[in-house]
Amino acid sequence: SEMCIRDRLETMRGEGTLFGLGDDFTPTTPDFSSLTSLSSSLSKENRQKVLLISRLFCVVNPSIRPGPWQHSHDYDLSQMHCIIEAIQSSFRNLYDACILAALPKDSSRFSLVSLLRRNAPFRGTLNIGLGYVIRDMIQSSVTNHPTSIENLLKKYPEFEMMEHYLKRGHLVFDSIVKVFEYFKKKGNANDYPLSLVEQYQQAYNYLHNEFKRIALIKAD
Repeated sequence: SEMCIRDRLETMRGEGTLFGLGDDFTPTTPDFSSLTSLSSSLSKENRQKVLLISRLFCVVNPSIRPGPWQHSHDYDLSQMHCIIEAIQSSFRNLYDACILAALPKDSSRFSLVSLLRRNAPFRGTLNIGLGYVIRDMIQSSVTNHPTSIENLLKKYPEFEMMEHYLKRGHLVFDSIVKVFEYFKKKGNANDYPLSLVEQYQQAYNYLHNEFKRIALIKAD
């Protein structure tokens, strides 16, 4: 529903204590601040954008080579993973309940559910690796060591289809901005705080420019 969309977008933004971050996008627990892999070269404004972008890219669940994660860990993205897993679990349980309610009211429905589950949504194991990749890519431009897709593939060799999934993340962000535009035309824009809409729009513009910088999309 529309309210669910708004709530999920608010969760990504992470204001207040819901996501463990304050209104200025800084960890509310000082002891964990050093575990957030953000460059000190980022301005406060761009810090907010990078956090929002990397959180949203966590919902793009890429296929990666099996094996232990060999890269750094991040407190902010680890929290994001917990939230996404909880949401997926809720959707999975709701889906199962709907299937059971629609099937015949006898013992055969349980065997039918087992068959349906094989291709049911919300079953896969989630990973948030793309959140790390996009954060690394964006921050390289502010540390005077701009990266390329080739360098990212060398650093994260487990992402065999990295370019495909990065573009998918860009498409997800683009779709969210269009959702805002749709609700504005529909007349429900007041249901969305202006700060929420502006932060997503600004973050998307920032992401779009970074994609053009490394030629993942064509220049306008």
